[in-house]
Amino acid sequence: MLTIPQAQVAASIIGLSGGTKISGDRLIGLGPVRLVILKKVYPAYGEATRPADLYERDEPEIFVLPIKRDFGDWTIIGVLNYDENVSMERQISMDRLRVYPSKTYGALECWSQRLQGEVTKQLQLHFDPSSVVLLSLHEKTGVPHVISSDRHYGQAALELESVEWDQGVTNLRVVSLGPMGSRDNGLFTSRRNMFGRRSRPATFMTSSMVIH
Repeated sequence: MLTIPQAQVAASIIGLSGGTKISGDRLIGLGPVRLVILKKVYPAYGEATRPADLYERDEPEIFVLPIKRDFGDWTIIGVLNYDENVSMERQISMDRLRVYPSKTYGALECWSQRLQGEVTKQLQLHFDPSSVVLLSLHEKTGVPHVISSDRHYGQAALELESVEWDQGVTNLRVVSLGPMGSRDNGLFTSRRNMFGRRSRPATFMTSSMVIH
């Protein structure tokens, strides 16, 4: 059986493929952690990622998936460590990731839901053996917005219908999709600290909600 990090690697690769997925797992035999991993790849986003290092190695390790929604654009970055025995550190230039290296981005890791802080020019990443870092990159705009939802690997690509910032009353209005009564954990930026430790958590219910 795959370890939890290996299961996250497999789920990331399958999810980023963007195509139809069929699980061969015996679902009643999956523990709660593995079931959460499986749920994150459904439904398919419908667009496939592109390898950023296709011509550099036999097995690409860096994958880039632009996300475009009416309420915002961001980029999902998947970086893999295939080695089963060795941890590694990597520095990746931002211009390889189809984003602007002159701009500042906030990075949040999908599986750990850990905010990486502000990033400019290059990413600095640490990997355990047989693991993946699956990041969402959001450009720093100065306007509060949602930077994460823990339901899906696209991190709000499918589970939110709209996100609107009302400057007049300083409210962020979020409309979440999904089965009635479902809840997702998310993270949104504040005006004073866009991608720092004061970024605020929120629970998205299947309805419209206002965050002050």
